[in-house]
Amino acid sequence: MNNSMNRKMKVSKLNLSLVAILTVSCFSLSLTTEVQANASASKKAQEKAAPIVDVEMKCHVELMGGGEVIRFTNTPYRSVKKLTEILLTQKVRLNSTDSPRAIYKVKECVPLKDKFKSSRAQQLFQNTPQ
Repeated sequence: MNNSMNRKMKVSKLNLSLVAILTVSCFSLSLTTEVQANASASKKAQEKAAPIVDVEMKCHVELMGGGEVIRFTNTPYRSVKKLTEILLTQKVRLNSTDSPRAIYKVKECVPLKDKFKSSRAQQLFQNTPQ
């Protein structure tokens, strides 16, 4: 009987040890997950808080009724798609006596210091007063 009782006590101690190990492991895993989530949230908050800096862009655009021009713009949008959407709502004059015309198509946009890919845009850019 004494042997049986000793065996039960050892099994109970072993069970308690396993429960303690599992509890510590779960707590550690939970804490690790929480720290990673907080780090991710902190990184997202920093990205949102970063100041928006205007980017100088030049765009080769086609106008309603014909004509092509280089349109210069400062924009906080790095996405060409977003910039294109905005440009398509604007009007441009070919010269000072011309009435404003809507932008029909945005053919290419690049940062001001970069070179256009199309030779037509490069030619227009060289002929555009700055």
